[in-house]
Amino acid sequence: MSTILFLSPRIDDKKSYVNLSYYQLFKNQNVIPIILPYIMDKKKLLQILKMGNGLILCGGIDINPKYFQKKYQKSVYIDALDQYDFLLLELAIQLKMPVFGICRGLQVINVYFHGSLTEHIENHMQTNHKIFFSNKDENIFNHFHDAEMVNSFHHQSILDLGHHLICCAKSQDGVIEAIYSKKYPIYAIQWHCELLTNKKRQYQMILSFFKQCKQYRFKKNNS
Repeated sequence: MSTILFLSPRIDDKKSYVNLSYYQLFKNQNVIPIILPYIMDKKKLLQILKMGNGLILCGGIDINPKYFQKKYQKSVYIDALDQYDFLLLELAIQLKMPVFGICRGLQVINVYFHGSLTEHIENHMQTNHKIFFSNKDENIFNHFHDAEMVNSFHHQSILDLGHHLICCAKSQDGVIEAIYSKKYPIYAIQWHCELLTNKKRQYQMILSFFKQCKQYRFKKNNS
């Protein structure tokens, strides 16, 4: 039986979608990726999530600064998307479902757990840089070397870490690049791993998350 993984969609005025690059995560794996519908009906969304085994919070535009008590005027955000992603995360936690956040997904997780973001940082858009790992021995990041090169496509970043969250990696200038929850099966990265699936250790991280989703499926089916 295949593991079912849900992807959070991005939305605009006319469509909801996921970038094709995310499908590189599932190549040659016994995983069925499904894009979630954009609906704010909590009961229906919970019913849908119960059919799956894991959730990926995809990258995207800024989070509205009002959610972390800031008023940066240059942010490009869609408030409905923020509310939707927060609802998805709330329901996944309710189901004890494994969650993996990518770029914006990391920031959504941090804000949901009452952390804050820096509204704008320089030198992290469309570049590559070195990050340094810690606290990685017993989670999905344990395949990485102490220092790794990753891509970077963001200008918001974690300022204050949310409740129950542990920092696993930082960039050379101190920006938090990877986190996990010590209370829930939640992991997140600031870079876009779907663009790096040809890198062995990046793919090992992805497979480790898939393994957790498979274990969740097995436990759910046998409970």
